[in-house]
Amino acid sequence: MASKKIFVLIMSLFIGIFALYTVAMYFYDPMHIISNPDQLFNGSMRYQARGYLENKNVKGLIIGTSMLENTSSDEATAKLFKDKGSERFVNISLAGSTLADRKVVLDYAFKHNDIKKVIYSLEMSPLFYKALVPMNWQKIYDDNLVDIMSPYMKTGYVKCLLTFSQNEKCVGVKKSLDRPAAWIDDPLYKDSFNGVCSWNEVSRNILKSYLNTNGKSNELALFSLDYLKNYTQNELFSLIDKQRCTNFYLVIPPSSAVYYKLQTEHYKEHVTLIKNFITYLASECSIRDNCSLYGFDDTGLSLDLKNYKDMFHYSDKVNSLMIDAIEKHEHELTKDNVSTYLKRMDEVISKTDVEAIKTQINNCK
Repeated sequence: MASKKIFVLIMSLFIGIFALYTVAMYFYDPMHIISNPDQLFNGSMRYQARGYLENKNVKGLIIGTSMLENTSSDEATAKLFKDKGSERFVNISLAGSTLADRKVVLDYAFKHNDIKKVIYSLEMSPLFYKALVPMNWQKIYDDNLVDIMSPYMKTGYVKCLLTFSQNEKCVGVKKSLDRPAAWIDDPLYKDSFNGVCSWNEVSRNILKSYLNTNGKSNELALFSLDYLKNYTQNELFSLIDKQRCTNFYLVIPPSSAVYYKLQTEHYKEHVTLIKNFITYLASECSIRDNCSLYGFDDTGLSLDLKNYKDMFHYSDKVNSLMIDAIEKHEHELTKDNVSTYLKRMDEVISKTDVEAIKTQINNCK
């Protein structure tokens, strides 16, 4: 009998401590999952996007991978919300996210916010077209308090909680809503846009590897065109069809022309797959009043490697170009002009001097 009482007492203490911890952590909220009135950023947008979405002035979302993290939501607000009211964009791009990852966040956003505009990136790599892999961060978008608090079941924030510390290591740093996860603000990339010799060693070595192996890559062979069509229908176009009152602006991030040149010369089927997929996207967008698609691989900017810090990631002036294009209805791809766009893209790619780039990168000091 005594042992039973001891057990009940221990369990009661455990439950009490657990409840106290949960309540305290709910109000402390160092990852800013519940809300984020002070606009603090702790470096994990997958968790933090939920807190940003508690700001009811958010009527526009910028969501993609690292390709959109540098996009200015202030610029998007000024150019795409013409009434100059309180409505604004917020950039909640999730680095390395699949379309399925983004749908988790977008489903929550539409459930709790009156979202009128979405700027969304469509990367041309199969890395972003994989099935949803269940992870701990996705639980916080279920509207179940236990799931919402699940990231705090780890003990990493206990020391911070004991003093409700406001130290940066605990709660992150204060940032504006403009582009809180922008990687271009990192000192590591401050001088990375002066040609291939300014790239960091990892990026240069990757380019060298591509040049020395003639762009050998099997990544684009992972999925068929039918797979990409079905996947995009399930993870994106189904959402666009459901949210008829929201304008979706889909942008295709421009990879460097040297990447495409190597693929065109040695792995033509990969580029053919990309072109067929772009044609499909243009066709699907054209039959929807709330969808528009933008491409920039025909502009020539991808020829100048000073616009890039590696073969894929570009400077924020390209992000600004995207906003301008949406505002002015330029660079828009439709079922009627996509073939012309792809021809111009080929013309740009053909101008890439691979040998000159080899010489340049081999002479970097």
